[in-house]
Amino acid sequence: MKYHNAVRGNPIDFKGGRKQKQKLSCVEDFEALHSYAPIGFAVPDNAPPIILYVYDDIGPQVDYVEFCHSLRYAEPGQQIAIHINSPGGNLYTCLSIINAIEASSAEITTIVDGQAASAAAMIWLAGHTKLIASRHVEVMLHGASTAYGYAKTSEINNSTKATDKIVEALLDDLSMGFLTPEERDDIRKGVDVYLTGTDIIERLKLDQQEEDDGSQD
Repeated sequence: MKYHNAVRGNPIDFKGGRKQKQKLSCVEDFEALHSYAPIGFAVPDNAPPIILYVYDDIGPQVDYVEFCHSLRYAEPGQQIAIHINSPGGNLYTCLSIINAIEASSAEITTIVDGQAASAAAMIWLAGHTKLIASRHVEVMLHGASTAYGYAKTSEINNSTKATDKIVEALLDDLSMGFLTPEERDDIRKGVDVYLTGTDIIERLKLDQQEEDDGSQD
């Protein structure tokens, strides 16, 4: 199966550090990706890749303690793949996972297997390398969504404002170079932005063509 790289930027370089951005590419052999170790990183001999899954609704934080521990305290250069097929869920669990990804010394690849919506889409965007399994996937991003039981109006208003700020800042950081300015404006206005695998691949092909044309000038 081909895994399509969904990140804009410099040409892919599997011998560089995890902070390098990458342009559209296809990884023909995903196991080969896991066997790669960046220069300057020591990986234990015969260390197998760690495969994790974010499937179904993202639940409470306590259910993801081991998941986040695996990310945060992985050995430098360890290969970790997070497969995603989820409609989203708990924002604060999402933040814990994203913060663990950003703190990790491992090489973390996030893959959309079917659906990555809401919080699940933000986890996908946080990956050091982002892949989609095929054209037949869906990514959906939107602003904060909350639900309250019994609470004072002032508490609801203050909490909603704080949550909006967190989500907006997070989306700005994660979606830069992926979403268009128009899409980011739509999200700020409360619009859900849907992208299929085909949408993602086609827009990245266009970016690549524009870069190739510019290099020939």
